[in-house]
Amino acid sequence: MGFKEDIEKFKSGIKKDLIQQKRTAARIALKKLIYRSPARSGNYIRSHNVGISKSGKGRGIGKRHAPVVEAWLEPMDPGEKLSFMAEQYAKKRAYISTAQLLDSITIYNVIPYAKNVEYTGWTGTSTFSGGDAGATQRSWYHPPYHVYGLTVEEMAIIMPLIPKMVSGNINTGII
Repeated sequence: MGFKEDIEKFKSGIKKDLIQQKRTAARIALKKLIYRSPARSGNYIRSHNVGISKSGKGRGIGKRHAPVVEAWLEPMDPGEKLSFMAEQYAKKRAYISTAQLLDSITIYNVIPYAKNVEYTGWTGTSTFSGGDAGATQRSWYHPPYHVYGLTVEEMAIIMPLIPKMVSGNINTGII
């Protein structure tokens, strides 16, 4: 094998590693977002979207998205939560695998209450049966989850490890 072939083989290997690093980073971030998300019904988890802007197309042009189902889900049994999360991760993980070297991967959530989950929290009232006293209403406040903010902070710590994860020199068990 000549020098030119060696260079081409080297370039090809670097390109494969970089693509794999990009996909790995997106998969880790998506998994952390999904497993950090509140899951009363699963609507918030299901509404995490993955957008891939194809290289050379400019911002927002040629963007592909993982499919999103519009129907709202009913509250789920707490025992179903982990399997639902794993199912959602698997669907969107496969989509991330289509990203190429110069593609831009964006993970976002546009469900109407996403800002409450992230920043403001929310309030509500619940009716409880009070035995002989009848039903009572109780007000409550749920603090924000900071799903995306905490994931960004965590990814800043993980990013330097991704090349080692891809090369097989480190096994973290998180991808």
